[in-house]
Amino acid sequence: MIYDQEAEQAVLGAILQGNEEIFSLLEPGDFYQEPHRKIFTAMLSLYGEGRPVDPITVREKLSKEERAELGELMDALFTQGAVIPEHGEFYAEKVKETSERRRLQERALEIAKKCPEEQLENLYKLVDGLYKPVEKGAVRRLGEFAEETAQRLKERKPLNGLPSGFPKLDYFLSGLQGGNLIVIASRPSIGKTALALNMALRLTMLAYPVGFFSLEMSAYELTLRALAFLSRLDIHSGDLRGLEEAVKKLQSLPLYVSERASLGYVELRSLARELRRKGVRAFFIDYLQLVNTPHRETRNQELEELIGKIKALARELDAPFIVLSQLNRAIDGRPDKRPILSDLRDSGAIEQAADVVAFLYPQSEGVDLILAKHRNGPTGKIALKFIKELCLFEEAL
Repeated sequence: MIYDQEAEQAVLGAILQGNEEIFSLLEPGDFYQEPHRKIFTAMLSLYGEGRPVDPITVREKLSKEERAELGELMDALFTQGAVIPEHGEFYAEKVKETSERRRLQERALEIAKKCPEEQLENLYKLVDGLYKPVEKGAVRRLGEFAEETAQRLKERKPLNGLPSGFPKLDYFLSGLQGGNLIVIASRPSIGKTALALNMALRLTMLAYPVGFFSLEMSAYELTLRALAFLSRLDIHSGDLRGLEEAVKKLQSLPLYVSERASLGYVELRSLARELRRKGVRAFFIDYLQLVNTPHRETRNQELEELIGKIKALARELDAPFIVLSQLNRAIDGRPDKRPILSDLRDSGAIEQAADVVAFLYPQSEGVDLILAKHRNGPTGKIALKFIKELCLFEEAL
């Protein structure tokens, strides 16, 4: 089997000497040697938690059995002085390339075993599948997109993205577009989690699988809200007439939830990639400021780095990422409390990276969803009605 032991060890040594950029380049599965994979996983977990990655913390992260198993290897890594940290990306690329070659080798062997009996058409499909990951990032001339774009304009399709469940919002956005970063922000207790869950449930009811990263609410709390939405009953009041039917409905929906209260970007990326391979079409993050970030000089720098990576992930997976965000408290001190883009909490980079920024703003008779930024189309306002006990948002007539 193809692997590069020296490159794998050089990567681990570079990380221990402070090169954290490597975490954005590799996943545990890229390491062939299991001991290397275990050590990298421990490092990755520490990085995701925002903790230092050094010999002491890595040892603490490993189990007692793993420390005994990996003792000699860790000693060698921790005393390794030959690796220059700045060269870590070079070794990481070697590990990544070797991992890809190994994957191709495994698939090729699998195809070879099937050749004697498998239908020829299926074999060609398997062979074609070998090249897709390699070709995904290929460079193309812009003119190659012209015919497809012109056809879309001729067809004048009102919706070429995923349906949000809110017709007026779909009108503005032409649906939730793959690769877009959509930020929904408000002050606390206005309903942004409920709105995101409404959108997620409506997508799954149309058979679009969804991934939901809930850093603020537990799966139990989300389930209560989902059951209220599906049953259209206030289950908190004791009215459980439609509960069993709602339970069956929820069990049938392709809604995948991560309820980790502590989640770093690297873990988020790994989970999102896994879910995308399972067919998930859209992702929700509740909420941005709770995602663990590596320590930087300022909170603005931490958020700037994080939002940029999430935007890149949306492009990589070709899926919309709907990210919830808080607003600055400064808004409470203004006579006009209608949110503006500068109210986004902690970082102007959120406004810069987002394709769409929407604010929830409470009104006497409902809630306004204000599209303050839309990179590829119009902005505007959508009046919503929120029935809190049913966790239900609807467009106001």
